[in-house]
Amino acid sequence: MSKEFSIKNTLTYEAYHPSLDSYPKSCKYTLEFDGTDMTVYGYVEQFRAYLRMMGFAEKSIKEALGDF
Repeated sequence: MSKEFSIKNTLTYEAYHPSLDSYPKSCKYTLEFDGTDMTVYGYVEQFRAYLRMMGFAEKSIKEALGDF
């Protein structure tokens, strides 16, 4: 007998920077996705989206994670 299952992933970015004049004092971004039937490549792509959300440049992401 098999049971149904699901995998919910949540990545949260919280920042607090009260001394930076040109930025908001704090921010919070959350990325949620369903990973139930996701491959490793899907997880990597979601992590890439998370890094872009945090402000990393595409060039830096490709250097760190590669390009596939």
